Amino acid sequence: MPPARPLPRRHLLLGACAGLALAACGHAVAPAAPRHPGLRLIGEATLAHRLRFGGSTVGGLSGLDYDPAQDLWVAISDDPGDARFYTLRVPLTPDRLGPPEVLAVVRLDAPKRPDAESIRWRPATGTVLWSTEGDVRHGVGPSFHESTRDGRLLRSFALPAHFAVDPAGQRG
Repeated sequence: MPPARPLPRRHLLLGACAGLALAACGHAVAPAAPRHPGLRLIGEATLAHRLRFGGSTVGGLSGLDYDPAQDLWVAISDDPGDARFYTLRVPLTPDRLGPPEVLAVVRLDAPKRPDAESIRWRPATGTVLWSTEGDVRHGVGPSFHESTRDGRLLRSFALPAHFAVDPAGQRG
């Protein structure tokens, strides 16, 4: 009988891996805990009650967005009849929120009876997108607009028909 040939190295490697895998089956290994991003409060900031700025009372801020390139915030007021947004600087570090500083107020060319609710800064164009909820009781439906940073209306977007105010004034 001829002498036994040694096993090729790959067979030895596969055998060793299989043995290790079987040996590991007998030991429970706790899965790594999933890492979830966390939120934590780093501060609060308030504006003075009835703060007057640029001929307006700052308040009713219902939408907020951030422009990281300029380190500025835009906040829209939902004061019916006076569509406007403010630019603010808010010192912010990973551990601290500083006092907000109102820098400017911008009046928006707006449709009748605006009740602004949301704003988004568009860094690529230097414009803002903003919406109003309208006023169903007065037959004014919601609307969505794009304006320049100085408030000039560039365009209004068509909304789906189900947002239109019905003749009975029950929805819109």
